Amino acid sequence: MIIDKELLEALLEAPDTQMDEKLVEVVRGWNGEASALEILKALDDIVYYSWGSEFVVFLFKTILDVALEEEGITYEDIIKLREER
Repeated sequence: MIIDKELLEALLEAPDTQMDEKLVEVVRGWNGEASALEILKALDDIVYYSWGSEFVVFLFKTILDVALEEEGITYEDIIKLREER
């Protein structure tokens, strides 16, 4: 999924009260494009390591929904892929 330039800039410039620097580094590594699996991994890390606020969790969940639709896969499919890694 190609991440909108304005959204990407907002994520990279988010205050540390919203996003941990480790998450900013993950997003920076995407270079403006991420697969649903990469987004799910980031979402897992946000929740597990407390790398973001509730708003960030909601935002990444929404980004994941769009990526899944674009890639034509389901949550069940992506969870299976995530478990295999």
